[in-house]
Amino acid sequence: MLLEEIPFEMYLEIFKYLDAINIYYGFYDLNKRINSVLSQMRLCFNYSDKSNDRFASILDTFERQQVYSFTLSSGVIAVFYSMFTLIQFNNLRTLKLLGITNEHLDRIASELLRLKHLTQLHVETLIQTDESYDYNRILQISTLKICLLKLYSKNHLYFSMPLLFNSSIECLTICLNYFDDLYIFLQCMPKLKRLIVNVYTTEDAKGMNNNNISELTVANLVYFKLMIKDYNVDVQIYEPLKELLMHLPKLAYFELLSFCASFRDGHWWKNVLCKLLHLKTFSCGFMVWKRNQPRNIPLFGEQFVESFQTPFWLNERKEWGIRCEKTPGCIYVYTSKRCVSITHV
Repeated sequence: MLLEEIPFEMYLEIFKYLDAINIYYGFYDLNKRINSVLSQMRLCFNYSDKSNDRFASILDTFERQQVYSFTLSSGVIAVFYSMFTLIQFNNLRTLKLLGITNEHLDRIASELLRLKHLTQLHVETLIQTDESYDYNRILQISTLKICLLKLYSKNHLYFSMPLLFNSSIECLTICLNYFDDLYIFLQCMPKLKRLIVNVYTTEDAKGMNNNNISELTVANLVYFKLMIKDYNVDVQIYEPLKELLMHLPKLAYFELLSFCASFRDGHWWKNVLCKLLHLKTFSCGFMVWKRNQPRNIPLFGEQFVESFQTPFWLNERKEWGIRCEKTPGCIYVYTSKRCVSITHV
């Protein structure tokens, strides 16, 4: 079959899986018919190589309204802004910013509010900074449905108050310094269905405010993954966490990964999980370093292990079966279907 004979619809299907730069090098100007197809494409640009000095000319080949997705990495964001601005691409649906600095993020955040079709945003920093950042500048974007924010700050990632907006976000991945911030943003996200949270607790961590949690209901959340990194501080999270879970009436999936200094026994977890009427999947991975928390080691004795060997864990919910393994340096507690190591948290 000749290129001229390939159906229009087949070209569209093929080009859906290709980056716009690859489409340009592989197909542009082969013939008028292919150029006609390209002029009607929704294009995705992955601009991650600053050595690609033809990026500007390739982008200028197409209409701005054709660009639906950008991926910009750390080395090229400044180069991109020397030639373009995001608001030139008013049909943009998806934006990924990888390895971005707070300086660039401040500039870009003001433009994001003007992108009326933006539904997916992925922002990730590669290094930890000493700067604070206000998440509200991003979360108040009214069109967002899917949002991943991996911003790492030694000082503070925070939410300015008051929060008066109702976010349209349905899927959110976010990093926090304090447990209490969970409540602060959840109260503004009535449409949230999927939540992944990394909590990096510090020595002055506040814990969760039970009074705040008691006022909260997240009616649509069905997926909740909580990852807690706290090697040295015994932050009391479990009772506030229980209160939070009780206000997630449709929760079907709950996963907890933790380096905290303590963990609750099987009786406590049974009491909590049985109250989650729609819960189908429970997964956990917990690790404590013996050298950091020697006073907590006795908590993981025979009674702790036996609390996970009741009929509830062995028969009723055997797919949630908990294992406890001890090594010279660590104690691992994890659901049976999870790999022993949770160092990927």
